[in-house]
Amino acid sequence: MKIRSGYHIIIFFVLLTMAPSKGWAQDKHQNRQKERDMIIRMFHYCDSFHLQPDSITSNVYERHHYSIVKRNPLLMCVPSLYHVSYGKDREFLTENYSTITFYKGKVVSDTRQLELSSMKRYRRTMPNLLTYLMPNIYNETMFRGNVLSPFYYSNRFFYKYSAVFFHDGTASIRFRPRTFNTQTVRGTAIVDCATGRVISTHFEGEYDMINFIVDVRMGDEGYASLLPAKSSLNARFSLLGNRLIAKHQAHFNRPSILPDTLFDSHDPVLMSLVRPDSLTEQEKELYAKREESRQQQNREKEQEEETPSKNNFIKDVLWDKIGDHILNRTKGNFGVDDRGWFRISPLLNPLYLEYSNRHGFTYRFDVRGAYDFNDNQELYTRIKLGYAFKVKQLYFNMPVEYTFDKKHGGLVKLEFGFGHRISNGEVAQHVLDVMGIEEWQGNGDIDDFKDSKIDINGHYDISNYWSVEVGASYHRRTAVNRKVYKALGVRASYRSFAPNIELQYRPLGWNGPVITADYERGITGILRSENNYERWEFDVSHIFDMPSLRFLSLRAGCGFYSTSVDKYNFVDYSNFRENNLPGGWNDEWSGEFELLSRKWYNTSSYYLRANATYESPLMAISWLPFFGHFIEKERLYLGFLKTEHLKHYEEIGYGFTNRVFSFGFFTAFSEGKYDSMGLRFGFELFSDW
Repeated sequence: MKIRSGYHIIIFFVLLTMAPSKGWAQDKHQNRQKERDMIIRMFHYCDSFHLQPDSITSNVYERHHYSIVKRNPLLMCVPSLYHVSYGKDREFLTENYSTITFYKGKVVSDTRQLELSSMKRYRRTMPNLLTYLMPNIYNETMFRGNVLSPFYYSNRFFYKYSAVFFHDGTASIRFRPRTFNTQTVRGTAIVDCATGRVISTHFEGEYDMINFIVDVRMGDEGYASLLPAKSSLNARFSLLGNRLIAKHQAHFNRPSILPDTLFDSHDPVLMSLVRPDSLTEQEKELYAKREESRQQQNREKEQEEETPSKNNFIKDVLWDKIGDHILNRTKGNFGVDDRGWFRISPLLNPLYLEYSNRHGFTYRFDVRGAYDFNDNQELYTRIKLGYAFKVKQLYFNMPVEYTFDKKHGGLVKLEFGFGHRISNGEVAQHVLDVMGIEEWQGNGDIDDFKDSKIDINGHYDISNYWSVEVGASYHRRTAVNRKVYKALGVRASYRSFAPNIELQYRPLGWNGPVITADYERGITGILRSENNYERWEFDVSHIFDMPSLRFLSLRAGCGFYSTSVDKYNFVDYSNFRENNLPGGWNDEWSGEFELLSRKWYNTSSYYLRANATYESPLMAISWLPFFGHFIEKERLYLGFLKTEHLKHYEEIGYGFTNRVFSFGFFTAFSEGKYDSMGLRFGFELFSDW
């Protein structure tokens, strides 16, 4: 009896514990479902505004405080920090008041009306930080195509979410990344439970050498609720012994007090009218110190005019002006209403080096400029220079474009270029027959020619589906080793003139694949031209824009000469050639053959090629502990080629980009066998600054 009573007691306690356990499990399931529903409403809040106006204009007040904790001479090489890399001052304050227009959540116009600064000549420091003050939280990326937003539906796979509900009808949603990558953030958001509207959010992360903490209060209603109403940023930058701390704040939707005609004024009285709060004593002291310094400089300037100083040229010209332009980017505006602009890359910045097996180290220099005559007409030019140290080649390319109809892509383009190397099998064989094999082997560049060209083309978009381009190309190809050719009595220079036409078809409009057909016809007798050939090329390409910063780039094409190739006709394709000054797809290495010898580009009367690149911010090594945190993008490369003498050629590659450099590793196979292996390396430091 005692034993049976013991069983009854055990059964009683088991039933007693199971009853609340079942109820607790139901409550837990309901809470999880409530969390999921809340988060889904947050994701889809912005969907109800697709019929709202695309643009909104806001008056914005911004305040920026910079503190330099540590610095050394390397700070001079950082864009926009040259002017704070020397001198006694280590703290700076800047205020500005602007009229900003947002279009679909992005800033498309920024007119600065007021600006005060304790910096010399109102220099602008770290403008890349401004994007952190205006995060587009409902977009796929929050900062100009970078950092995956935790509030975007397709990015939910990269984050973990949890929610705590309050009695006032709001909830606190906590989000953290599944892997701590530089393209993700962690933080919290206060969300309205009924609508899913984000009331405010706090998040932090690290991207492009900037550790940031952002606090944002969103607008209250309507389309304004998709944009910030007030934001603050605490940022820290560290590099090679340099450390800088920045504190920023922005107030949006300020009342319209200033006249619309006011532009880039430095009036402290007007700034006090639009300032939403008061300056601290420390901030007032920075302005007072700067004003005292300006007065002192004015007094010194007056004295120098009476008794010129010997050190004036070194200090004011060599150090402050020339030094800034040599080590940093130079940009500015000119003309009526600042319609013209120019951008010049640093002259002596080592961060513009690139390395590849084929060219060794290459240094590049880039100058761009344009002038807008009106909303429909523009003049644009760009100078691209590069020098490959391994092959000792200087590359130059300069297009000049006049756009007469922006709406329809109507433009005329004149392009100059030199430095490209090309070979001719017929000429090389003729020289070999004359000089013999032994002497030939002692002259490694005997079959190389320097190619100088002038192209002129006119382009017009007939519709959203069709475009046409008509023009002509003139080449002068001169032997690198002219002395040998002259000694052998062989011609060392060849000229060609060829009109061309290109048709472009977009079957799905501007967002679909692009199919092009090119035809070029060589004509003899014009400008001493001796060529007589027909060249055809066909190409199809498309970049699939996938969710969460993923891209699939595909390209396939073919080309052939429909006439026989002789010694006067250099095989030179438009869509299949060595790219000495890269730049094209999402990254500069996509759609190219990295390990292919340049000899193969000019030896076949036809080619077939195909290339594919897959890009993702979180693919493989991005998930590794510590190291994966700094990987911004990863890419897989595939390439296939068939020519007259190279029946099967394949390339496989893998690459990644971090805040400092891009790295790619490639392997080539020829005729089904291993051919070669190589790598490519390029600096990415400050590329988005």
